[in-house]
Amino acid sequence: YRQLGHYYFEKGDYKTAVSFYDRVDMQPFSSPEKIENGYRRAYAYFQLKKYGEAGAIFNQIKMSSSEYARPSAYYAGYLAYMGGNYT
Repeated sequence: YRQLGHYYFEKGDYKTAVSFYDRVDMQPFSSPEKIENGYRRAYAYFQLKKYGEAGAIFNQIKMSSSEYARPSAYYAGYLAYMGGNYT
């Protein structure tokens, strides 16, 4: 399911991508793969304007030391600002 999620993500079909990402069993994957999958899932939710779902995932990833931490912090901050949370 993960590879299908990536395929549809790259095509810009975020709704289908999310449907596959939501089915991924994250147990067999290493931490970097979990973080990448989470970031792509959050970004797809963001594109679908499902900001609550996206923000929750971005907020988790921004605390990591991965390459996705900074972009996740940006999107989490953007969503907080748009939601009126200026602190």
